[in-house]
Amino acid sequence: MSVENAARRLARRNKWAYCFGGIGRDMAYQLFNAWLFTFILLTNRITLSQQLTLTAIFILCKLWDGFNDPIMGFIIEKTRTRFGKFKPWMLVGVFTNSVVLMVIFSSSMFGITGWSYVAFISCMYLLWDITFTMNDISYWSMLPALTSNNSDRDSTSAWANLMAGAGAGIAGVSIPFFTAGRFTIGGSNLIAYAVISGIICMFFIGCQLLTFFGVKEEHIALPQKNKKSGDEMNIRKVFRILKKNDQLLWTALVMLIYNSSGSILAGMLTIYVYITYGYEGYLVTVFSIVFGVMGALPMLLFPYLSKTFGRRKLIWLCIGISSLGYIMFFFMGFIGGMTGFYLLAVCGVLINFGQSLFYNILTINISNAVEYNEWKTGSRNEGIIFSLRPLMAKFGGALQFGIISVTYAVLHINDITNYISKVENGVYQGLYTEGQKTELISAALKNTNASTSLVLRAIMVVLPVTLLLTACYICWRKCTIDEKKYAEIVADLAAIKAEKN
Repeated sequence: MSVENAARRLARRNKWAYCFGGIGRDMAYQLFNAWLFTFILLTNRITLSQQLTLTAIFILCKLWDGFNDPIMGFIIEKTRTRFGKFKPWMLVGVFTNSVVLMVIFSSSMFGITGWSYVAFISCMYLLWDITFTMNDISYWSMLPALTSNNSDRDSTSAWANLMAGAGAGIAGVSIPFFTAGRFTIGGSNLIAYAVISGIICMFFIGCQLLTFFGVKEEHIALPQKNKKSGDEMNIRKVFRILKKNDQLLWTALVMLIYNSSGSILAGMLTIYVYITYGYEGYLVTVFSIVFGVMGALPMLLFPYLSKTFGRRKLIWLCIGISSLGYIMFFFMGFIGGMTGFYLLAVCGVLINFGQSLFYNILTINISNAVEYNEWKTGSRNEGIIFSLRPLMAKFGGALQFGIISVTYAVLHINDITNYISKVENGVYQGLYTEGQKTELISAALKNTNASTSLVLRAIMVVLPVTLLLTACYICWRKCTIDEKKYAEIVADLAAIKAEKN
């Protein structure tokens, strides 16, 4: 076998072993990121002050963990093992995070209530952040090391995001279906969440083991003893790298805005559906299927669309499609009954199609910042650069979570969720049958003020559209590494390396 064919086979193996690793990983992330707050509200009776206290603590944990991300990138850069620098942290992260995740989603059966529960879940939240950071940064930091070919990078990035989206989609479809309404596992959502978390963690571990054993990481020689201290990485150098890389920082800002807006609708959707159309998880599943399909399709089309239009022109197409979907979503909500619900799901097609395309552009921009950094400074520093991706996700998630929680507080959503939690706990304790649960919750939801649904829908539309348009404008004006510029950077780096050799 020729060297070229061997390299091609290795590249294919690395690509698929890497991409499939994201399926279970994002199933676990979806469970925690998208369903933790719903889990807390629908399985525990908490006061408004306890809800807002949890909100403040969760936001602080996200911000702290976000600042901790570059430190994790620094640790990865310093790691030297026979397994490489990425895979050891990826493995430690998946096992520790899985344990924490299962404890959290089984906690409602522990009998902890009130402020004791607030303290317990806050500590577990911080542990989850720390352990997931180990896995997240090490996993995504591998991406630029797989290939520097522009076409291959577009394809690998698209498939990696597609597989991650598939994992999130599987979780998004399964969780509501089995935790609310007639298909609830064990009859009570307390049991259902515990079972689902265990299953998802099995997928998380299995998929990450595939990446660990399937991807061949380039051997990294141990540092020489006579290496000058001035060449070594340190925390100050980390922030100097971030400061010098203007393309990285502008992309990070766009990601922050995008992550603050992109999931506001999804974050409020479950409660909105329950109070508007009934306490049936399969309804949320229907909407999630539509979102999942339209999140996958752009990933498959991205290499073609990117080649046809170019990424800069594609930015405006992404946001235009999403904005149209949001506007339609608001007006379709005035149509009552199940007809109105299915029309809302159709609007979700446009919303997620545009948002998924835009996110893939941002992922490519982060990857390109690695070569840009090497071109400007002489160092690639993948771990540090890719630490900004989850950093912005966490900062954006903190802002988004604050918006959702404050909205729920203003509209007194906890009055509704506390009643549902009371009934669900009653089923778990044997006080109610499943039939009685359905009757009690349905009667309570029918008494909900109609204006609550309208205000929720308005917030789910106005805020995302405003923020997405802002992100689009900044990305178009400031993120200037297009396909032509990237090719020039790669060519310059190749010429520099040739001169040194």
